[in-house]
Amino acid sequence: MDFILGPSRIARRHDSIMVVVDRFSKMAHFVPCSKTFDTSKVTSLYFREIVCLHGLPRSIRTLSSLLGTKLKFSTAYHPQTDGQTEVVNHSLENLLRSLVGESLTTWDLIIPCAEFACNSSTNYTTSMSPFEITHGLTPRKPLDLVPLDPHTHSTGPFRVLSRIGENAYVVNIPPSWEISSTFNMVDLVSQQAPLISFHYHELIISK
Repeated sequence: MDFILGPSRIARRHDSIMVVVDRFSKMAHFVPCSKTFDTSKVTSLYFREIVCLHGLPRSIRTLSSLLGTKLKFSTAYHPQTDGQTEVVNHSLENLLRSLVGESLTTWDLIIPCAEFACNSSTNYTTSMSPFEITHGLTPRKPLDLVPLDPHTHSTGPFRVLSRIGENAYVVNIPPSWEISSTFNMVDLVSQQAPLISFHYHELIISK
C-alpha cells in the first residue's frame, strides 16, 4: 500500500491517491483521498474500499498497522516490497496524464477508468490479467475507454465528384449518412488503386 501525492487539489478535496496492490494477483485499487487524512480516516477508507471487497489481508507492507494486520515496512529497492507498487504508481501516473489531459479538476473522476484498465491488462510477471487471476476471467470491456479524435478514423474510399475552390472537394458519400458531402482537403486522404500482380507459369506442351 502506498500513496501518490501531487495531483491538484479539487473541489471534492482530493489531492492524493491511495494505491493498494495485491502481491499475488497484482490487482490494484486506486482510491482518491486527502494528504490530511489521519490514521483513523485511512483505516476507515481501507476497510470500505478494500476489506469489503477482498477480506482482511495477512500483512500490509508500508504505513502503520491497520485493522490488526501484521506490518511489514518497505525495504528500499527490494523487488517485492518497493518495486511492485512503484511500477504500478508509475503506470498510474502516466495513464492519468493521458486520460486527464488539461482537465486537472476531474482527475479523481477518471480513477475508476484507470483502475479498470490496469486490472484488465495482461501483467508481464503472471502473463494474465489481475481479473483473470482473481475472478477466472477478464470482464467485457467498453469499446473505447478514451474518446478518440475523429480525425484518427477513416472510411472509404469514395469517388471525388468535383472540386470547390482551392481546399474543398465534393465526395460521393451514401445519402443515408445525412451529412454534407463537401470536405476540406485536410480531412481527405488520397487513395490509390490497389496494385494487381499476375503470376505467369511457363507451360511446355510436348507432342
